[in-house]
Amino acid sequence: KITSFVNERYHGKLDLSIETVEEDIETAEALKAIAHLLRNDFVVISGDLITEVDLNQMLDMHKTNEAAVTVLLKNAAKEGQSLKLPKDEIGLQDFVGLDEKSNRLMLMASSADLDGILRIRKSVLIRSPQVTLHSTMMDAHLYVFSRWVLDLLNSP
Repeated sequence: KITSFVNERYHGKLDLSIETVEEDIETAEALKAIAHLLRNDFVVISGDLITEVDLNQMLDMHKTNEAAVTVLLKNAAKEGQSLKLPKDEIGLQDFVGLDEKSNRLMLMASSADLDGILRIRKSVLIRSPQVTLHSTMMDAHLYVFSRWVLDLLNSP
């Protein structure tokens, strides 16, 4: 139903394809499963994302910066305020490390995956000694990937 809905209503320049994979698999595994269908850079969007982001602008930024991945982030707190999470979401925030000079994402981790310790690779700090760590940004689960990233996923 989704494919027919999109095909009926979308008449833009992007070549859209909607693929299904097994339930409850991680994004990397899903990408491996459809890698043979992907020939160029591609977009991954969470099924429950509602946004007004200009996808063309995001794609242009991805190409201009020759990025491996471009990520849509949302600042969940107002300027100068801390993030107030509902009780059932405490400890579920994302940690985002940005190189403020180049605006490059250097680190992204969910606190749910950290076991209480955030480790930052020395190579990240050598490459970008001015990394600013944010705990109020949220991953919107919209990504633009360069095609070559799939080769990394499939390498031993």
